[in-house]
Amino acid sequence: HTRFALVSWARKMCIRDRISDALSGKLINVIRDEMKPKYLADSDNPDIILNICMDMALSLGPKVFVNQSRALQGRIDQEEALNSLNIPVLIMCGLEDKLCPLEKHELMHNIISNSTLEVIENAGHLPTLEQPEKTTEILKTWLMN
Repeated sequence: HTRFALVSWARKMCIRDRISDALSGKLINVIRDEMKPKYLADSDNPDIILNICMDMALSLGPKVFVNQSRALQGRIDQEEALNSLNIPVLIMCGLEDKLCPLEKHELMHNIISNSTLEVIENAGHLPTLEQPEKTTEILKTWLMN
């Protein structure tokens, strides 16, 4: 069976300044300043997840960051394509996602006729890292049905 899962679907953003900073050797600042306030849910100790993300960003380097940012920046709206989907679609997001809030995921859920919306508490934009057990449980259940 063909299925499609959207996890913390990112929206188009204005990122010109972040690209400039990354290219001028300030990638660590961009990741640090963006990650904590926008990506993660409030928690007592987000340091483990932040360190994983920081290590990944630094190992990939500024060129990958810039390429990904430019791809997001120029992405065409896909509402029409989402509306035409005729397969089961799982839309999963963190309740505390400030980068792509619940309202955006609810909009997608309303556009896609055969969709299921799952919202994970105590998670932001990275539910796979913030709540891995719950994320896995939701995916397993959805794939088994």
